[in-house]
Amino acid sequence: MSAEPDWIGVREYEAVVPGDGRRPVRLLIGRPVPDSRGDYQCAAYIEGLDEKLRLAFGVDSFQALILGAAMLRIHLEAWQRSGVTFHWPGSEDADSADAIFSKFLRIPTDD
Repeated sequence: MSAEPDWIGVREYEAVVPGDGRRPVRLLIGRPVPDSRGDYQCAAYIEGLDEKLRLAFGVDSFQALILGAAMLRIHLEAWQRSGVTFHWPGSEDADSADAIFSKFLRIPTDD
């Protein structure tokens, strides 16, 4: 992906990083675009924490988009395990990655 992604979804949070304080964080998901193999790729980015643009790939735009969102969730969970907490701007109540994504990417359980 050479051009700047067309961000179609942005969510703003504040992250509290142990030993480094509170900072703004944006979760960004890009418009899925065709890749050179005929599949699709979707950019996913956590601005304010790791600053690494990631690409999710799928056989169509829907799969690439869902996998891009799942990738954001996986990386938020990793940050949480390291002690980072996520908050709506100005709020002291923390949200978990599960709460942030549960309405959209529900993972089936055995119960």
